[in-house]
Amino acid sequence: MFINMHGYQVRDYSRVFHGFCQCDNCARRFGEAGELPRSVDDASYLAYLEFQARTVAELFERRAATVKGIRPSIATCNYTPAGTDIFRLESGTHMADGLPDFTYSASHQVKMVTESFPGMAVSNAAVHFVDFPMRHSAVSPHLTALRLAQDTVHGGWLDFYVLGTLDGQEDRRCFDQVRDLYAFHAAHERYYTGTTPVSEVCLVQPRGRGAEFFGLYRILAENHVQFDVISQAVADRERLRDYAVVVLPDARLDIDTEGRVLRTGTTSDEHIQGAYFAIRPDDKKTLSGLEDLDLVYLYGAFEPTASGGEGYLAYIAPHMFGPPEKCYYTEVTDTPGIVRTPSGDVEIPWNIGTHYQEYAHDGHARLVMAALRDLLGLEPRLTTDASSMVEVTLRDNPGAGCQLVNLVNLTGQLGTAFHAPVPVRDITVKLAIDRPPLRAHALRAGVGIPLSFHGGTVSLTLPELSLFETVVIEYGRNQ
Repeated sequence: MFINMHGYQVRDYSRVFHGFCQCDNCARRFGEAGELPRSVDDASYLAYLEFQARTVAELFERRAATVKGIRPSIATCNYTPAGTDIFRLESGTHMADGLPDFTYSASHQVKMVTESFPGMAVSNAAVHFVDFPMRHSAVSPHLTALRLAQDTVHGGWLDFYVLGTLDGQEDRRCFDQVRDLYAFHAAHERYYTGTTPVSEVCLVQPRGRGAEFFGLYRILAENHVQFDVISQAVADRERLRDYAVVVLPDARLDIDTEGRVLRTGTTSDEHIQGAYFAIRPDDKKTLSGLEDLDLVYLYGAFEPTASGGEGYLAYIAPHMFGPPEKCYYTEVTDTPGIVRTPSGDVEIPWNIGTHYQEYAHDGHARLVMAALRDLLGLEPRLTTDASSMVEVTLRDNPGAGCQLVNLVNLTGQLGTAFHAPVPVRDITVKLAIDRPPLRAHALRAGVGIPLSFHGGTVSLTLPELSLFETVVIEYGRNQ
């Protein structure tokens, strides 16, 4: 028996869709016909997600009002932003969802809360166990440490979640690392409290998220773009007005913005294979970083845009594939794969993010970065020679009179395995600033970091990065 969020019993498990209730009461509330979507491809799926969010919000707002009516100082903690003081999430392994784990899970979830709901506390749990059926065994201690490190650098609470008691755990391999990270956070709490991101780009998180969102997240993170994640539920013109670029990873998203927009994805479920996009010499006059690349593959749907404007890339329609002496393309069309519209926005009317999430082809990532840089005019405030396997983020802490350059070492992941990260040495970071810094020091290493400041740019070099490091650039509280 399943109890839905309204307390009604559901005896037919086939009517529980993706963990959400489809009882008769919910069906009546959703629509007169009571017909609910059975898959993400149904036309009413997005409306159903909105119905779920609205119904859950109503429930938790009522619950919070009851609790606060008894004692206003009681904090409420939910897995939803509605009626919540502390937004709790979990970074855990789910075998049914497929492996490997999303490398940026903790970073993503903390970012989504702090950047969508300013002022709300976020407690993202590093889940100790492998999965509920394997709940007496722990994940790799290096995965637990990575999740806690990402919680720390993005301004989240530390949260370590076990089933049972700590002294009753039969798999204690991560305990030394957990103790170390909690002690470190306690010793340096003033630096990590009250921080805000310094970002030029906003990645809107659609309801349902999906591979397009996660693939674009990876491209931005691996190229050290400073970006926020804001939930579709709160993404409006006012919230998005200060970003240089807003990325919409879903063709169905219709959000009014003041800044430039990069829109990707398609509404079609057609599956195309044997197709490509040619990158022509004229394309390379505008799109940089593609000197050694003349085409990328298309494996999925493509819906040519009718927006007009400047077109880039050229669609190569599906053709036979097999022995190269018998199967090859003979025609390159004039249909563009990237368009800069008359308003200055950019449309990529195919699932370029999904392509990267599924196979991580460097050519697709290069196209996204070229669109941001060359078509949308993105000028990054932070640049670095760090590997793509190092997450680099910039946060401001006005209360402590400093900025934090955070670096997280992801080199320990190898497929589904998480090992100890390989030390990365001599990472240079350059940062455009409007005030001269006083000094810099590394919190984990406990050493000073030499700075140079010329022409509004501060440069520093981190000698060595193990699991993670935070370089504090001090300006003084009165600057």
